Amino acid sequence: MITVLSTFLSRNGLEEIAVGGILGLQTILPIFLSIPFGFIGDRVGHKKMITFGSVGMFLGAGLCYLTSQTLWLIVPAQLISGVAQMTVWISAQALILEIGTSCPDRKIAQFSTLTALGQAAGPLMAGFLVDFYGYSFDFFANALMSLIMLGCAMLLSSKRSAEKNGAAPGHSLRQELRSILVNSYWQGIELARKRDVFYTLVFTFLLAFTLNQRTSFYPIYLHESGWGVSMIGILISIGSISAILVRFICPLLLARMSAWTLMQVCNVVSIAGMFLTPLFDSFYVLAVVSCFTGLALGLNQPLSLQLIYQFTDSQQYGLSIGIRMICNRLAQFVNPLSFALFSHVVGMGIAFYLTGALLISVLLFANHRLSIRPIANIKPKRGIFHG
Repeated sequence: MITVLSTFLSRNGLEEIAVGGILGLQTILPIFLSIPFGFIGDRVGHKKMITFGSVGMFLGAGLCYLTSQTLWLIVPAQLISGVAQMTVWISAQALILEIGTSCPDRKIAQFSTLTALGQAAGPLMAGFLVDFYGYSFDFFANALMSLIMLGCAMLLSSKRSAEKNGAAPGHSLRQELRSILVNSYWQGIELARKRDVFYTLVFTFLLAFTLNQRTSFYPIYLHESGWGVSMIGILISIGSISAILVRFICPLLLARMSAWTLMQVCNVVSIAGMFLTPLFDSFYVLAVVSCFTGLALGLNQPLSLQLIYQFTDSQQYGLSIGIRMICNRLAQFVNPLSFALFSHVVGMGIAFYLTGALLISVLLFANHRLSIRPIANIKPKRGIFHG
């Protein structure tokens, strides 16, 4: 619902660099807090964290509503919203893994599909509200949605009882917070050093990198190649729709191959799309490429959840998802820097090839290391989609 924020800021006279800086505020704190908040969720229970995040989203949306009178409030609004959305996102995924043992395939498939539908419907609804009722009403509607989310959070139940970890006797709140930060990062490093978890994060990073490529530089390249805005929108929509539809058949795909193998296939297909994009100027060919790339990228979230479920202990779901979020944020940070550098040196068309070559090199090296010493016990627990 806040996807119209950039146009709102621009209409209020802010320069592009200021708009970009304000929008970027939402990603700053999550880079540092995703691991501690995932760790805290594993300790106190993810239902409480979702409730906390829903309250934060309401406050952030409320401050956005007040920006129509006082624009500077957008800064704390962005910071609060970033932390709140991160909290809900981490704990919602962890809670799905936590309660998904009775009928896991259905729960994860529904969660992934509804997430994709929400991400597609949000911008459409926001644009409709702005066009007919204005920006203030859109921000008000976002605050109302946060209250609805808070009500739903109150109805959630956690299968695992949360640990009662209060502050240790004689320890101040400051010492307790310092202990949480140190322990969370230390345990996060230890978890990421596990070979199976490390390569899961590597492959997740590659898919997130490719996804960011398509949402940032793909439209720019097509526009510079002479494509109209409407045609670019259609090509992007084809990929988005494919990413939604593929989640319905994810259980069928995983019935024929492991999540690990399917993750490799998705990486190959998404990177191939990066190589093929500059080769063709036919709409129909690019539509097919966009479709298959969307299929591959749409499986990123459910496959990541599947592998996290397989390779981590139930007491560390929040921590592992927090680490995964850092990988996604890192991909969002590295992609524009590397691609912008390549584009400046050799041009945008060649930059697609160089970036694709870099990604395929990482993929081949990771698979080479895995072929030397394969990961044992690829299915240590009942698979999410296999039931």
